[in-house]
Amino acid sequence: MVDVLRRNGWRCLVLITVSVVYLSSCCATMTGGKLQLKNPYKYKEITDGMTVILERMKVNEGRAYKVVCNTLKASSQVVQGTLYRVAMKVAPEGNDPAACIGGMTGKDERFVCFTIWSRPWLLDANSQFIVEEKPNISETKDCFNV
Repeated sequence: MVDVLRRNGWRCLVLITVSVVYLSSCCATMTGGKLQLKNPYKYKEITDGMTVILERMKVNEGRAYKVVCNTLKASSQVVQGTLYRVAMKVAPEGNDPAACIGGMTGKDERFVCFTIWSRPWLLDANSQFIVEEKPNISETKDCFNV
């Protein structure tokens, strides 16, 4: 057995090294690297941020909005916490009890881009969760490059 390890030791070392490099590059989030999120609704920070944005819109514009179905897109980036970039379309709520509004293309539909900076370890509650709308952006690709 010892002879086998001596003869094939370099092969084992190469195999272990390649495995570690592969796993670390494909399965870990790199600090500063952006990650496109497949199901943004499962992230509490994003759903909380959506609530904040929709409430601000209601207060500022005097009417309630809902997200247009299948328009929510988000990315995350690790930067002294997690920075989420979120893009979605919204439309006036109306009387529809559904969680989202079906694919409308009316004039009241509007694109919203915002960021969420989550740093839950901070003692100051105002700094733990910062939601900021990014005005004058009309496309998802531009929203994710903010």
